[in-house]
Amino acid sequence: MAQAAHKTDQDYWRPVNPSVAQLVQSKPIVCPFCAAESPAEAQFCHSCGSILKERPVTSRESRFAYLLNIENLGKRLGLPLSSLFFFTLGIACMVAVVVVGLLYRADTLVDWQAIQIWRVEWLLGACAALLAAILLKEKSSK
Repeated sequence: MAQAAHKTDQDYWRPVNPSVAQLVQSKPIVCPFCAAESPAEAQFCHSCGSILKERPVTSRESRFAYLLNIENLGKRLGLPLSSLFFFTLGIACMVAVVVVGLLYRADTLVDWQAIQIWRVEWLLGACAALLAAILLKEKSSK
């Protein structure tokens, strides 16, 4: 009897007894956030802890929904909502620096100086936003 308890070839939600398995034969639910399979009776995902829906979700749709969920993004990065906002703003400002450099071409010295001033302004905005994100980040308790 002690040896049977050490077998780990069965999934944790499927019974070992085949006669009981026929009674519990249900299709697993796919988590809309992390695409992990959970038993049909589960209320929460065993992988990410999110509340499971009754509607089956495709893996592509669930990954996209997981990426767009702001709360999950903040949890993965370890940032509160205010810090996440300023972090995203800083990244957008850095992208604007690259876009200004790629879109505008300078024919004269005055054009070149104007482009460089725009790029410096975007870089300063990125630095300010990233600094605000760092300052608004809550201290983690150790």
